[in-house]
Amino acid sequence: ISLLSYCTSSPAPGFSSQPSTIIEEVQLSGDNFSINNNTAGVNDFYEDYTQSIYADITEGQMYSVNVTANDLYSVPGSYAPEAINVYIDFNIDGDFLDAGEDLGVINIPIGSWTAGTVYPFIFIVPITGAYGATRMRVVCMSNAGGGPSVSMGPCEGSINFNTPWFGATEDYSIIISASSLTCSQSNTTTNPATAYSVYG
Repeated sequence: ISLLSYCTSSPAPGFSSQPSTIIEEVQLSGDNFSINNNTAGVNDFYEDYTQSIYADITEGQMYSVNVTANDLYSVPGSYAPEAINVYIDFNIDGDFLDAGEDLGVINIPIGSWTAGTVYPFIFIVPITGAYGATRMRVVCMSNAGGGPSVSMGPCEGSINFNTPWFGATEDYSIIISASSLTCSQSNTTTNPATAYSVYG
């Protein structure tokens, strides 16, 4: 697990008990360990899975994070997801602000969401020279079609009843390894702000 501190991210706490938009499933097939977390039917807010769920990836290789969202309200679609994004701290510096760490928001126009849709985020791990444990953040947002357009970001920590009103954030651990080519070089280093206790 990374020892770095990250910004907060969550929908409005004033609506946290309202059945609404959730992240239903997150999947990432890693080299040896994979993320496959299905929380269907469970109300979502901010969930920290970094100590128990992780995947290992290698620089220069291609992977896909597959995200499924849902709406727990009694009339599905009333709180449909409006935007989903994935962020990975590739250079292990405690933020999601560097080039390539935002995998690209998927906007879902109001009225177009279909339950069960899987949204893929395909990426190639950049070569940064930083290896070890880091963080992946999955964010889903909704204003239930009744507020301003969703402004997606990795650090949209809402206060009281401010927007984003509904949605969820889930954090996971990622282990980044050097490619076999890089491993043969003598100048590779592991970020000291990481620990491998995630292997537990």
